[in-house]
Parts: sequence; structure tokens; C-alpha cells
Amino acid sequence: MKMTKNWFSASNIFSAVLILFTIVMVISPEVKGWTIQSLMKIGLFQPRIDKMQEIQSETLPNMSSNSSIPRVRNLHKR
Repeated sequence: MKMTKNWFSASNIFSAVLILFTIVMVISPEVKGWTIQSLMKIGLFQPRIDKMQEIQSETLPNMSSNSSIPRVRNLHKR
């Protein structure tokens, strides 16, 4: 009695669909554009600029006049 493997399992079908989708995304710019546009519509690709500015202001050094970093003067005459 020989055991045969079932090639049409849910895992194999899902893997084949995922690989096919990845290949189509690489080959077709229209499909890639449609996918990214759809993801933007549902809110997955909408970055929060206000949060990015808060993070940058916390990580960047203070560049005010009280800073210990010397300012570079423009030495070129106009």
C-alpha cells in the first residue's frame, strides 16, 4: 500500500497564490500601483507627519542661539 501526498492542501494553495501574486507585482507596474493605491485608501500607507516631526524634534539637537555648536559664517563676498 503506497501513501500519496495530497498536493492540494490549503497551505500549498495559499503558497502558490502568494508566489503568483509576488511575481505579478514584480512584473506588472499597473498591478503594483493598484495594490499600493488600494492600501492607501484603507489607511495602511498613510504616514503620520505630525508624529514624525515630534520624533525628529526629540532626537535632533537644539540648534538655537544658546547652542554650544559654533555657527559657520559665510566667507564668500557677494
